[in-house]
Amino acid sequence: FCAALDPHTAYFNPDDSDEFEINMSLSLEGIGAVLSQDDGVTEIKSLTPGGPAQRSGQVRAGDKIMYVAQGATNAFEDIYDVQLKDVVKKIRGKKGTQVRLKLTRMTANGPLNLEVALVRDKVNLADMTPAMEILTTVRTNDSGAAHAYRVAVIDVPSFYFDRDTRQVFGKYERSTVADVRRLLSVCATSRIDGVVLNLQRNGGGSLDE
Repeated sequence: FCAALDPHTAYFNPDDSDEFEINMSLSLEGIGAVLSQDDGVTEIKSLTPGGPAQRSGQVRAGDKIMYVAQGATNAFEDIYDVQLKDVVKKIRGKKGTQVRLKLTRMTANGPLNLEVALVRDKVNLADMTPAMEILTTVRTNDSGAAHAYRVAVIDVPSFYFDRDTRQVFGKYERSTVADVRRLLSVCATSRIDGVVLNLQRNGGGSLDE
């Protein structure tokens, strides 16, 4: 029905809607871990800096998640061969709630079984926000004189906005526009000869941004 209206209209089921909001705001509520799955076993591939999992000091990349439990008293659920998207839904949750994990970690002495309790929190996906690097290049003019140029390269990997932040001049305080504006203000007070906006890995996002 949606596709019949126009090519830019689509229906979001609740799961798709949640993922869309995460991609738009670059934040989610959970433990701050990137998961993968191989032969039915869920593994922690990396930890988000500043997330609950990293802050706890109890969880490491490479740990395998065998069981998940909600809160302090609920029974553990075996997640072997459960689809990854369903495992993610069990581990994510509202800020301030608790999730318990049974992990298996490979050590020099063999597998080590651990049980950890984590309190979910808001996790910012900082690697998708704009970042700036200042490069220096030396050019020689026709007379043979060399001149060093300072160029600011701003990497913008996505177009996003966080509707939970306040608006400033019609833009959300945490958004692509606001974050790039802050980097440009640094350029304005530094000796910068040029700016390159790098969109090579930008897959899109908020049309307004």
